[in-house]
Amino acid sequence: GFMKLTTKNVLKQAFKMLGERYGWGGSYNRRDCSRFIQDIYKCFGLELPRDSGIQEKLIPSPRIEFTGSAEDREMQLASLRPGNPLYMPGHTMIYLGRCDGRFYVIHDGSGYTDRHDRQVSVHGVFVMELSLRTIKSQKSYIELLTSAPEIDKGLLKR
Repeated sequence: GFMKLTTKNVLKQAFKMLGERYGWGGSYNRRDCSRFIQDIYKCFGLELPRDSGIQEKLIPSPRIEFTGSAEDREMQLASLRPGNPLYMPGHTMIYLGRCDGRFYVIHDGSGYTDRHDRQVSVHGVFVMELSLRTIKSQKSYIELLTSAPEIDKGLLKR
């Protein structure tokens, strides 16, 4: 059977992959961000599409739609429970929660721009703050968030 869908179990599955190398589109038999999410939720019997943009649209659950400034998005994010996926254009992550006023995720990604404007290449599964900036757009990850399906609140009937 499938594992019970709990925050603890989602995070346990995500952290099993910590440090794994990135593989875009499954190259080198590795995961990219959407496969990371797909494989985590597969353990609970939830079959998700391969592409992050399609995943975002098709997860049948209540959701938070992010709008406004980074501060507005932080307030919206504060109501989300850890273990739910976060989406932005072309990317997806698992929300870990808030610690000392900072929001954290675990994801399979290429890297980020740090507070000293250094580009940090990771190309793997890692934990980071959402206030860090993407390498491409130089906007913070939190500014780019589009939605968060609240899978922990249950799946909706289609």
